[in-house]
Amino acid sequence: MAVSASDLLQFPPEALEVGQGIVLDWYDGPREGFLRLNKPLSWWYYRLYAEARREEDPDDRLYLFALAPDDVPQRLISALAELEPPKERVWVPMWHFSSKEAQQVAEQAVDALIAEIGDPVLLVRSVDLLQLQKLWLLVP
Repeated sequence: MAVSASDLLQFPPEALEVGQGIVLDWYDGPREGFLRLNKPLSWWYYRLYAEARREEDPDDRLYLFALAPDDVPQRLISALAELEPPKERVWVPMWHFSSKEAQQVAEQAVDALIAEIGDPVLLVRSVDLLQLQKLWLLVP
């Protein structure tokens, strides 16, 4: 059964269990990538929408979330096969390829995967994406 944005809103944010993260862009924290929730089981594509920078504390960030296909991790690992495979809960692949051509092929595969994903359906507040703090349903 497919999970929807409305399904996530049935849970308090602290009950949403983050299982795995794949970070495609990082600057003082995750900016773009994929996130698996264990509860409810689902994959989401996220990208940074806005941030409030803080000197002493982690930045407060808002992310746009779109539902992603369940085979995202396998497809990303395949597309980035030349890179070190994930070994931790959060995978931040280091973009070091054997050639520019290999990098272009990998980037095209990642871009194609992202292009398949629909429009964002949620706005999510979080400082690190390991714990989601607040969720808003986006209205079309």
